[in-house]
Amino acid sequence: MTLPTITTPPASPSRNDPATFSPRADALVAYIATLVADLNALVAEVNKYGDGFPLFVPTGSAAAPGLSFVGDGDTGLFRTGANAIGLATGGVERARITAAGLQLTGLLSGTAVVQSAADTTPGRLLTPGWMGLGAMSSPALDNIDRYDIPQGFWWVSSATTLGTLPTGATVGDGVLVLRPTLNQTTQIYTTPNNGQTWIRKSYSTTSWGPWRRLYDSGNVLGTVGQAAGVPTGALFGAGSNANGSYEMRADGYLECSATITSLTTGAKTWTFPASFVAAPVVTMTAVSASVLAAAQLDAAPDATGCTFSVRDKTDTRLAAAVHLRATGRWSTMT
Repeated sequence: MTLPTITTPPASPSRNDPATFSPRADALVAYIATLVADLNALVAEVNKYGDGFPLFVPTGSAAAPGLSFVGDGDTGLFRTGANAIGLATGGVERARITAAGLQLTGLLSGTAVVQSAADTTPGRLLTPGWMGLGAMSSPALDNIDRYDIPQGFWWVSSATTLGTLPTGATVGDGVLVLRPTLNQTTQIYTTPNNGQTWIRKSYSTTSWGPWRRLYDSGNVLGTVGQAAGVPTGALFGAGSNANGSYEMRADGYLECSATITSLTTGAKTWTFPASFVAAPVVTMTAVSASVLAAAQLDAAPDATGCTFSVRDKTDTRLAAAVHLRATGRWSTMT
């Protein structure tokens, strides 16, 4: 923008110079019209900008902003490029405003950002560490049974955290809270000390479902347990002892097997390597060189064992290897 200039006035008349007084006075009167025209042009140019008046300052730089302050010449505004403004403090650019938006250099603080790892104030910017994101640790929970826990990663201590913790909870456990809707919450609980993971859900603000353990390659096999139809240990288990081998499932199924030589003097007893809750089904196969050799139970089995014999076609007892198998349940489904 270039503002109109004011025409220089003519020489002023002097009463001490009668010869030039009249023509100078006439020229000064005529100048008034020129001055009015110049002022009107200046006002018209200024009015192009409405109520304001543009302030033109040098482009400047971060070290010496075009618009700065008395006594603080390296702090202020400067032009970084076409349609771009820079903000400098201490001679360093801290922010830049362009057609693409605002760019910040340095840390952002104040009430525009979250004030703590568990700050849920709407409208605030998130920083690393909020709800455990991007941090080496998570905020601590005061009560895991609360229905208003925000989504995020939390730190749980069995020594200080109130509420219902899953079986095997230890100090320093973590919990992931998911909230697909206001009244629906899922908690995933991890116990690093023993490698277990648990999950529970709430579809209201009045009750929690039970903790359910998640199974992986680390706990599918192991010691089987069950309570009221819910597994409390591994899904599958197996073992062996002097009485044979056994396989167990979390649903209560049990299978025992052994190879035992029968007696010629009387019935042979097989004590099951694992106990059933009721008499199982026992099947057996005799391995004998006799033309006919049949293995049979000498009495109905009970929950802990059975007796058997091998006889030939003359009903004579034989000493023969017998493959035995018992199937039943180690626990009932209730």
